Amino acid sequence: MDKNLQDLKRKTEELEMGLSYENLLYFNAIKGYLKLLSTKDELAIAEILYSIGSDIKEAQNNGQTAEEYFGSQPEEYAKEIARELPNKKRFNMLLGFAPIFAYLIGVLLTSKEINLLDFFGFALLLLCIFLLYKFIFKKAIFLKKGKLIFLAIILWIVLSFVLLFIYIWFTKLTPDIWVIKNPKSISIYLIITIFIVYLVWGCFKDYKRKWK
Repeated sequence: MDKNLQDLKRKTEELEMGLSYENLLYFNAIKGYLKLLSTKDELAIAEILYSIGSDIKEAQNNGQTAEEYFGSQPEEYAKEIARELPNKKRFNMLLGFAPIFAYLIGVLLTSKEINLLDFFGFALLLLCIFLLYKFIFKKAIFLKKGKLIFLAIILWIVLSFVLLFIYIWFTKLTPDIWVIKNPKSISIYLIITIFIVYLVWGCFKDYKRKWK
């Protein structure tokens, strides 16, 4: 881990210990939201969190709460910060998808035959569960009642099982015409295709962000 990143995290933790319970809840809501932004630069997140923590501590010393200082809508404030944060470098973002790529390549290299609809369907299932997790917990982070947060966790688990059931039902309907023998022969082409799609998607997002 980068030394600057370690120092910022340590200093932020020290700031947290000096915050009141109410201010700590406010800070942790923003912190939790930003931590879920997997495409944003980690050092930039650490820097802004330290800055926010310092501001809250100073406001507290002056008799103000974080809500009085930053406003009563921490979710809106966190979203505003997120829009200004730089993205991770393209290579680092690619590393974040390494487990999924490893799974796909592993299946291609070890299977005697694969059903393409099942293969891509399972990859889509994992992606949907991940996106569902981010969506629900980004909302749940700002719920002040522990019971509601617990219900959000239950909701995610239930919806994940629903998606899994849909996937299993889908595989039962998959026709045999999509079955490929000896998938090793197409593995290199699939890897190249995934890489190209990722680069095109990244360039499109960069272009879109530039013209906002």
